[in-house]
Amino acid sequence: MEGDFAQSHDIQKGATTNKSLRDLIYKQENVMNKVAVLNDSLAQRQEITLRAGRLRSVVIDRITLVIGAAFLCSSTLLMAQAGSLDPTFGNGGIVATENTNHTVATAIQSDGKILVAGSFPNNQGGVARYKINGNLDSSFGNGGFSVISGNPAFGIAIQSDEKIVIGAAGNLRLLVIRLNTNGSLDTTFGSGGIASFRQFGLFYNQLTGGVVVQPNGDILVAALNPANGNRAFVRLLTNGQLDSTFGTGGAAGLIASPQTLALLPSGKILVASSLALTSGGVTRYNSNGSLDTTFGVSGQSPSLGPASAIVPLSNDQFIVAGTLDSAAPLRGTAPQGFALVRCNANGTIDTTFGTLGGAVTPFPGNAYAAAFAVTVQSNGDIVAAGQTAVNNPVSGPSSFALARYTANGRLDTTFGTSGLVTTAFGNNSAFVSALAIQADGKILAVGNGGGDTDDGFTLARYLAQ
Repeated sequence: MEGDFAQSHDIQKGATTNKSLRDLIYKQENVMNKVAVLNDSLAQRQEITLRAGRLRSVVIDRITLVIGAAFLCSSTLLMAQAGSLDPTFGNGGIVATENTNHTVATAIQSDGKILVAGSFPNNQGGVARYKINGNLDSSFGNGGFSVISGNPAFGIAIQSDEKIVIGAAGNLRLLVIRLNTNGSLDTTFGSGGIASFRQFGLFYNQLTGGVVVQPNGDILVAALNPANGNRAFVRLLTNGQLDSTFGTGGAAGLIASPQTLALLPSGKILVASSLALTSGGVTRYNSNGSLDTTFGVSGQSPSLGPASAIVPLSNDQFIVAGTLDSAAPLRGTAPQGFALVRCNANGTIDTTFGTLGGAVTPFPGNAYAAAFAVTVQSNGDIVAAGQTAVNNPVSGPSSFALARYTANGRLDTTFGTSGLVTTAFGNNSAFVSALAIQADGKILAVGNGGGDTDDGFTLARYLAQ
């Protein structure tokens, strides 16, 4: 019995030992499995860490590249002198537009987009709109163009609601056209978007003059047909009808041939005119269209040479720009130059400006220089622009010409070369017809650089500082 009990006890003990051994083996396998899983997890984490490191390296490299490029661009702009072409605009600062002819006026929208008015092939008139970088704005009109007249446009203005007003000729009439912001005709204005006037004579081809929108939305238009001398000075209501409270039945008389017009802060109106090939002046009108005889001599103030452009100042002073030929009777024997005059509010010459009230600026090495546009920067500096050429009269190539003056009428030597900038377009005849200052202070010059080709609309943007 004792032997059997002992044997049975040994068998039970052996079974218990085997069970413990199996449990131990199971636990060891379980631990090994967990270790394997842990190793796999660690490997995956190492792979993820490696990939993250590589990605981080790529990202850092790209950020470094972007920062470097931005720094390089900023450094380039910082090193660029005032008057240099802006490399962020168009192609090296210049935009030339195919299938266009001549530009005459420009305006900048509140969003920074650029409007240019002028002529297109087949002597049609209209507007092109550009983005801030100089690319055509395809959301405007047809691919960036709104062609709406049988003759070239001569003026442009933007209303407070961003609608666009254009002056042009068409069907032998004076036309005032209003566009919606997308370039379509505003059918609430005139007849289908066009106000047409025949009573002032025949108007055709390229007119001179300008368009101004008053703060109350009324529209002032001065126009001249150089071909026959017909002229008009009118004010339109916001619906395109003549304003009967202006002049006689909406039209006022003009003393001389209008080149452009401007509205003073007081509400009085300035019209710059050419009186002959070598003379000009400025006439001031009251807000009702009557001649302001308290201004200058019987409402007129002289300019140095033909007056091409005018810019009002905050105190009802103004600057008029044009061209002075120092040997007018013997044209071609002496240099011409930009001619600026600053006048007081009463029409007298402000003798504190330039030399005894005027600034005359020839371009060294060139016999011809004429100013066709003038504007004022926010700091009071004055920019004039036009055309310069070796020969007088102009024959052969000519260039964009810009000059910047301090507020007292002295050339600003920090701009270009001793205050002057020229931009040539190969052997083409080139000139600036209009100027504008952007919100960031950059200077936009609009004109023609394509000569007789179909790349007439030419825009150049210059750094201001």
